Amino acid sequence: MTPNGLNILISKLIDCGFVSSSGPITASHIGNGRLSVEVGDTSAPTRFNAGYENSYDHYVHMVEEGRYSFMVSDGALLSLKYELDGNEMAAHRFVYVPSVTELDVDNGDTVEMLPGPIEYFSTPRRALLRFEYDPPAFGDRHPYSHLHLNSAECRMPVSGALSVKSFLYLVVDAFYPQFLPELEQELAPTQPSVTHIGDLDRARPYLKIPL
Repeated sequence: MTPNGLNILISKLIDCGFVSSSGPITASHIGNGRLSVEVGDTSAPTRFNAGYENSYDHYVHMVEEGRYSFMVSDGALLSLKYELDGNEMAAHRFVYVPSVTELDVDNGDTVEMLPGPIEYFSTPRRALLRFEYDPPAFGDRHPYSHLHLNSAECRMPVSGALSVKSFLYLVVDAFYPQFLPELEQELAPTQPSVTHIGDLDRARPYLKIPL
């Protein structure tokens, strides 16, 4: 998706009430004809450590440091960063981080209103989803395209790279179906999917999704 197309899509996500706030789009040429696109600042929080992904502290640090692309209306965070080679997805890191508890961001709820860490232990929690496509890092137990589910060590093979729309459709369909009537047509794939999965990963259980 081009930066211009992404900007139009973001406006629609905000207009329908799904997204409460968005970071700016940064697009830069990185050589070999590739374009890097990032919304907001998706780098790891300065206090990040590999063992605390999807913890209470992880979410709070991301909010406090503004390390995300979008804040969803319930306080969840979305991160979008990807590289295009012409019109094709060359790499991506798409992340959904659920809020510690449901917030009403549009009515002024903030991170200061979250339950404390003790109360958090008994608060129902959605899964963190981190979809990555990184062909140069392909290797044993490191598929070209994979899903980290709540853990950096978990890499579930995926049949190929996702598009921006595919990722957002997956999140909306799974966790926010009330927005589907307005967004389903906007998030429908606009080009055929491309399969990119190694033979060993194809022999394992893997996710085959519309891309």
